[in-house]
Amino acid sequence: VDHYCGWISDGNAANPAGFLGIYPERVKPLQSEQGDTELLRVLQREKKAQAHYSDEELETYRIFQNYGSLSTMLEHMSIIKLKHYIEKISGADIGAGMCANAHAWVMQQLRRYGDYIHMRQQLGYDLTNTIYLFPKDLKTEHDKLVLEVNKVKADKRKQEVNDRFPDIKKHYRGIRNRYYFENDEYIIRPARSAAEIVDEGRTLHHCVGGDSYLTKHNTGKSYILFLRFKKDQDAPYITIEIDDTKILQWYGAYDEKPDKENIDNLLKEYVACLKGTAVAITA
Repeated sequence: VDHYCGWISDGNAANPAGFLGIYPERVKPLQSEQGDTELLRVLQREKKAQAHYSDEELETYRIFQNYGSLSTMLEHMSIIKLKHYIEKISGADIGAGMCANAHAWVMQQLRRYGDYIHMRQQLGYDLTNTIYLFPKDLKTEHDKLVLEVNKVKADKRKQEVNDRFPDIKKHYRGIRNRYYFENDEYIIRPARSAAEIVDEGRTLHHCVGGDSYLTKHNTGKSYILFLRFKKDQDAPYITIEIDDTKILQWYGAYDEKPDKENIDNLLKEYVACLKGTAVAITA
């Protein structure tokens, strides 16, 4: 009793039902299952909820109970409605006779649905609306919510960094006067704000949006510059860190260096312009 206290409801009980925390009529079915602990957990749940589960409910709880977010999902629907929805989107019949592959596929859909419900709650959607609660195309709606959640997080982060690093925006014009460059194909300019640096890092999947780079730019220790195609100036391409006239590093998406030889030559020309040994076209 002491060792398995996690399964015991009342170690001093005078009968098996009280000892295990289940209804008396559930003792024999549990015996017939040779004391199966997964069934025991369902029966304990039943007693704690003061419910009386049907055979279908018992079996469904038994299959789904190891999913950690089950209780959250059941705030919005019954276990049977959940079962029927997962059957619909998975194409599998949920029950004791499922093969291992079918079980794995069902659980994958359950996890995706749980993630979907969590994001809907996080974004404040009304889950009494059945269109939101039971989407026809779960994967598509799930993926849309991922983008929406990421945008909310990104917007919050951008507001935060603009408040913490205001001098990036404040001194933009002066930094631009020094570092702006263009030729027939490219432009180079400094970041307009801390939020723009965060966007650059998020879009190109590198670390320039971190606090260390923002702090250095904000204090003038080094500056973050954007190299972009002249014909598509809003699309991030190459990110540069510069200290005075020394380029400390440059990277494109995923910390790679696209068109390296050409960009290296362009940056040599750019540095020469900054030093006054060549003429830059400015605007």
